[in-house]
Amino acid sequence: LTNEGHGTGVVISKEDNGYLLTNYHVIEGYSEVGLLFGTEAENGEILLGEVVKFDEVADLALVGLKLPKFGLAVIRVNKSRLEIGDDVHAVGHPLGEDWTYTRGYVSQKRKNYSWVTDIGKHHVADVIQTQTPINPGNSGGPLVDNKGSLVGINSFRSSKGEGINFAVANSTIQKFLDAGKTVKRRDIPKKIAANLIMTIDENKNGMPDRYLWDENSNGITDLVGIDS
Repeated sequence: LTNEGHGTGVVISKEDNGYLLTNYHVIEGYSEVGLLFGTEAENGEILLGEVVKFDEVADLALVGLKLPKFGLAVIRVNKSRLEIGDDVHAVGHPLGEDWTYTRGYVSQKRKNYSWVTDIGKHHVADVIQTQTPINPGNSGGPLVDNKGSLVGINSFRSSKGEGINFAVANSTIQKFLDAGKTVKRRDIPKKIAANLIMTIDENKNGMPDRYLWDENSNGITDLVGIDS
């Protein structure tokens, strides 16, 4: 929970006081966030979490609990191969409808996939394309297999069609967890008219942005996806 809204997270470790994984865009601009667990949903008890590190480009963030929490349930990262057509399941809070469950299947697996959510906000990650319905509020929530193991973090959906949803895949998640530092995106000028804007990010994923800043429409064209 932040002043701007809410998303979803998943407990991945009980070490220290416990760690949660979510999307960077869920916690963007905050060093501390509020955490509401399912077991405390009725009494509304909100715990504090500290943002440990984040990757703006892969859209991932790690949050550590500031105080111990009894009975944390960890979702383990899937180590086996995920196949196209496999069932996958999502839990999140779409449009404020808390603790919503949806089910679908893996449509495709895409390596080094790039997407854009706003001017200067490009992302690159291995992703799982899925038909599993997700909406704003699902961001940062778990995509799990039939065994309940984590296969991805639900992150965004296509703005141009139906049933085209994406989760950051475990291959990128593992790289993020193994990395020792935060990754920030390099800033670019925002008021550039009628020029092709291509940004370079610090983790050397290249220059995935390819859109025009239109002075007349005061907006950008060809957005690949929107945050969920």
